[in-house]
Amino acid sequence: MESVRFWVKPIINRCYDAVISAQGNGELAQEKFRAILLCIQGKHRFDQDPSFKLINECGHTSSYNPEYYIKTKRIIDRLEEQIFTSKNIEDIASVSWILQTSPCESINALAWRYAPKDYFYVRYLVF
Repeated sequence: MESVRFWVKPIINRCYDAVISAQGNGELAQEKFRAILLCIQGKHRFDQDPSFKLINECGHTSSYNPEYYIKTKRIIDRLEEQIFTSKNIEDIASVSWILQTSPCESINALAWRYAPKDYFYVRYLVF
């Protein structure tokens, strides 16, 4: 699994990119997410694949060193069953492209940042 180690961060970055660059278009996000699996195999054009309707090539500018491409079918199958599942492909269509899941989380994040509990309890603690 040594060859997968190189791809961990690029896969995560490409997942974020798929959601953000789709800007709410769930089908586009799904296609970009599925394209990640092809990209790590060195397949950057998929205009021959009829399941891709919105994109026909990878959106990245720099190409990776060919020695890092994954060619082992066992590794690709394992990535498909762990990461690129039909459930994940379905779910990525509904991820908010603003990358916040709810207004409640935004309020909690602000509260933790500007009014942390330890500050409140230390300041108002009665001895």
